[in-house]
Amino acid sequence: VKYKTAAFSSMQMLTHFWAQPSGSLLEIYSSATDISNKKSQPPVTSYALRARDGKWSVMLINKDPRRNWNVDIDIENTLIKKPVDWQPIDLIQYSKLQYHWKNDGMNSHPDLNNPPITKQIKDSKNISLPPYSITIIY
Repeated sequence: VKYKTAAFSSMQMLTHFWAQPSGSLLEIYSSATDISNKKSQPPVTSYALRARDGKWSVMLINKDPRRNWNVDIDIENTLIKKPVDWQPIDLIQYSKLQYHWKNDGMNSHPDLNNPPITKQIKDSKNISLPPYSITIIY
């Protein structure tokens, strides 16, 4: 293996940030977005996990190749129809801003191969999702 690919970085994000703590019981919850494109398809998909200690982790995938989407994340207890108090503090994101593959036959290689960006956030509002990106908020 000569290069780490985008799939490698994405899988590291899933195993090291979204599905944590490893080795413990994690509950997966149904999750949905109210975003749709001109064909009534959802360009952004979401996945929510809750750890045994009650901490939430949300993964968002923007499948739109051109458009940046801004989202607000709300978690609701569907049994009692009340919002869940959730204060995420970290965001990790990977997109074509960090990785680009140069297709050149046997000489193909990444011409941009940076790690995912990480930053601290104050809340789960107005999260920017670049085109073709994976974002984890926890």
